[in-house]
Amino acid sequence: GSQSKHHHNFGSEMMRLISFFCILLHCSTAYQFYVSFHGGNDTGNVNNVYQYSSGGALIGNLIQNDTQLLELRGILPMPANNSVLFCNANKDQSSIQIVGDLCGSGLISSTWTTSSLISHPYDMDVSFQGNIYISNQDSDNIVVVTLNFHKQPYGVGQFVSVTQPRGIRFGSDGNLYVAASEDDFVYSYSLTGWMMNKIQVKHPVGLFAWAHYIFIGSDDSDGYVYQYDTMEQKIVQTFTHDKYMQHPAGIAVDPSGNLFVLCQKDQVLLQFDVASGKYIGKVIENFPDVPEQLANLNFL
Repeated sequence: GSQSKHHHNFGSEMMRLISFFCILLHCSTAYQFYVSFHGGNDTGNVNNVYQYSSGGALIGNLIQNDTQLLELRGILPMPANNSVLFCNANKDQSSIQIVGDLCGSGLISSTWTTSSLISHPYDMDVSFQGNIYISNQDSDNIVVVTLNFHKQPYGVGQFVSVTQPRGIRFGSDGNLYVAASEDDFVYSYSLTGWMMNKIQVKHPVGLFAWAHYIFIGSDDSDGYVYQYDTMEQKIVQTFTHDKYMQHPAGIAVDPSGNLFVLCQKDQVLLQFDVASGKYIGKVIENFPDVPEQLANLNFL
């Protein structure tokens, strides 16, 4: 058992390394961040995904403005087939969209999958087996999209029922962590759908997995990000700011141990040092619309 687990983890890490070097070879533009926006039908709303450099400079928009998109949320880079998935979250036209170039800009998006089970999709992650899991606020569920040999969707089914789920991430333990904001818990599930653990957190929204930790954004009155150790099964560190940290929906940690927090209500991207817990500074501010989700190519 331990030997097969070792081989499984080694294989997963090798795939991540291969994907990372493929990105380096393919991408001539040194941008780092993808950011989606709340969007809407009003003038000035941004129904797009923007690309930013590691220093916070705007590179451009990922998608052409004339595509029929509304209220974008979760972003999932897929380096194995050089594409990016993102949630089109408007309740009347919910779908998962795709663009076919990790480092392109101004691209035409197309519908990757849609289903009656997918309603107001919020976040996505990919399992070690390569299937895509999607949280849906209006249909109160997590769905799993199975892929065929060509990495195209061929089946959509319900994984578990959760009331208005937000962020989802697979931990290093292989379990899927789900932010159940209305329940004030983060649940973890095995791939068979069994609930493995419950982490009590006030209004959890964003999640991110790094090493054997899950970072949990809490939309409590002051706003926090909690570092949860999946091995010790306890919160080991708390990040906050005396001015910013309202609705921390987007979270990421880079290989150097820098924590990035996208604060929706404050409309800023903050940087912390994981090792010390210290605040480093603002990376991006003055977003053109309310920012929603965060992804980064080098964080895969």
